[in-house]
Amino acid sequence: MVVAGLRGAFGGHDLISIIRLETPLIYAVGFYFGLGRIIRERAFDLDKGLRNLLLVALAFVAYMAFARLTNSPFETEQTEGRLGTVVTTGGELRRDYGFASAFILYPILALAGAAYLLYSPRRTALAAVVASIGILATLITLIRGQIFGLFIGLAVIALLRSEVVLKRAVRTRAVVAASFALLVSGLSLWAVSPLTAHGVVERSLPGLVQQTEAAEGTAEYRREALQVGFAFAERNPAGLGLVSVHDFAANGIDAGYLAHSAVAVLLAYGGWIALAAGALALFGLLRASFRVPRPVPWMHPFFVGALLMLVVYSFAASGLMGQGWVIAPAALIAALRFNATGAAK
Repeated sequence: MVVAGLRGAFGGHDLISIIRLETPLIYAVGFYFGLGRIIRERAFDLDKGLRNLLLVALAFVAYMAFARLTNSPFETEQTEGRLGTVVTTGGELRRDYGFASAFILYPILALAGAAYLLYSPRRTALAAVVASIGILATLITLIRGQIFGLFIGLAVIALLRSEVVLKRAVRTRAVVAASFALLVSGLSLWAVSPLTAHGVVERSLPGLVQQTEAAEGTAEYRREALQVGFAFAERNPAGLGLVSVHDFAANGIDAGYLAHSAVAVLLAYGGWIALAAGALALFGLLRASFRVPRPVPWMHPFFVGALLMLVVYSFAASGLMGQGWVIAPAALIAALRFNATGAAK
C-alpha cells in the first residue's frame, strides 16, 4: 500500500485522496498498535474488557431486532447508498442490520462464543447462547459472503487443537447446548417470519436451494470482479497505484468491481506484488498465532476462525482492503490475540 501510494503521488494525483485510499494500511496498523498498547497496560482488566465488548455487540444485535420488530430501519428510502432489498423466491426481504455497518460484528460474536465454549477451561451456558445469537444474527443479515465465512470459521474452530484438552463428553455437551439454543432461535424466527426464515435458508445454501435470477446475478458480478482483477494484473503486473476511479475506468476496470472484491483491489492498486504481500501477511498472522504462547487458550482458535471469516467475506466486498468497519474489528481481534496476557474467565 505504501508503494501504491507513492506511485499515485509521483503520478501527480491529489495527496489527500491517496491518504484516504490508504485505509487498509493506516487503519490496520494504527488500530493494532494503539489497541495493543491499551491491552498491555498493567491496569487493563481483560475480563472486564471482554465483558464490555460483549455487551456492546449484544446491544447492536438488540437494536437490529428492535428495528425489525418495529419496522423502523436505520436507513430510509432517501438514504444515499442504502442497502435496499434482497429478492428471494418467496418475495422481497428488507436488508436491515440495525446500524448499517454493524453486520460484521455478528459473526465475530458467534465465533467468540463458539471458541470460548469449546476451549475455555470454564464453559458456561452463556457462551452457547452468545454463539447462537451471533449465528442467528449473521444469518438474518442475508450477506452470503459473511455467512459462508462464518461456516468456515466455525468448522476451523471445531477442528483446531488447543493446549486445553477437551474431553469427548465435555465437547459433546458443549455442541449439544449450542445446537439446542440455535434450534430454538431458528424455530422462533420461523414462527415470527416464515418468509425471513426461508430467505435465510436460500441465501445460506446456494446450489442446494433454488436461487432467484437477482441472486445469481449478484454472485456472478462478484465472480466477474475477481476475473477482471486478474485480467487487469496481467496487463498491468504492478497495478496502477493509488489513483482515482477515473483512471481505472479509462483502463477498463469498473470502480464497482473494486467495492466487491478485496482481491481485485490488491491487483488493481499493486498488481501481483500486492497480492503476494497480502497472502504472505495472512500466512504470517496465522503462523504467528500458532507459534506464540496462548495465555488465554480460547483466543487462538477465535483469532484463526475470525481472521478466516473476514478473508472469506473479503472475496465478496472490499472488506479488509477498504472497509474501515471491517479493518478496525480485525485489528482489535489481532491486538487481543497477541497482547492479552491474563487468563480471561
